[in-house]
Amino acid sequence: MKAASEARGAIIDHREPQNRYIAAADSGDEASGPNFLNQFVKPFTSCTPNSFSGDTPVLLAGGGAKPIKDIVIADRVLAANAHDGRPVPEPVTRLITGEGRKHIVDVEVRTQDSATRIRATSNHPFWVQNLGKWIEAKDLRHGDRLRTPAGDAVVGSEVREHQEQIKVYNLTVADLHTYYVGSGTNAVLVHNADCVIDPRKLDYLFNVNIKDDPHNSARAAQNVMELLKVGIRDTPEMRAYLAEQLQAATAGGFDRTFTNKYGNFGVTHSVLYGPYGVRSVESTW
Repeated sequence: MKAASEARGAIIDHREPQNRYIAAADSGDEASGPNFLNQFVKPFTSCTPNSFSGDTPVLLAGGGAKPIKDIVIADRVLAANAHDGRPVPEPVTRLITGEGRKHIVDVEVRTQDSATRIRATSNHPFWVQNLGKWIEAKDLRHGDRLRTPAGDAVVGSEVREHQEQIKVYNLTVADLHTYYVGSGTNAVLVHNADCVIDPRKLDYLFNVNIKDDPHNSARAAQNVMELLKVGIRDTPEMRAYLAEQLQAATAGGFDRTFTNKYGNFGVTHSVLYGPYGVRSVESTW
């Protein structure tokens, strides 16, 4: 396959194990045509690597737990669908570490019989049952209900943020992209993704439910045409694949950042492989 031409000289990792469409892509089709511009409304700081202190326990699928710093690729951890809580064993596919001065929060998790404290970077997403959505650690509130393997736990006190020099760890988990952190019955469900994609943003790429605005409508129509050219159609599998590829592009940080009246944003450039070809992608977070 020819190296895909890429905007602004971004370096893209083309290793085959990470992309199941690479073999099917047309070997003569270089990335071309308009980039997809995926506008995300959250500040880019919500997509910086999210992590935990090295001693944070991670629940294993076979029972027991292991400090996150000791997890290795192919370890099977306990994952779950956030909405129904059904436990599923999933393998770890990538290890992520970071070291430096981090914004850290201490989250007190309390059940009826015990309590534990989880140290996370301030923007790591936790599943909050009473809100029915992912919430960043720094935005958790006293009394919020978090999902545990057996049901619920509550945030036992107000979350306080501080900065410290620390080495932190995160995992990429196959399929569900979730895992449990914490001790025993106090382990709670967290998301492994560097960035959590709102499904409505994928609607924009597939030209579905677009606000009646000439600018948005024209761009969304162009997006879906470019996706169809490389064989990516609006199916649940393709949506999951597209979200996975966009999230993976943020793992190494942003190619550039900018600020406007709506906030701070980060931009990534990557290559999207479809069954019939490849395209350059520019995503704004």
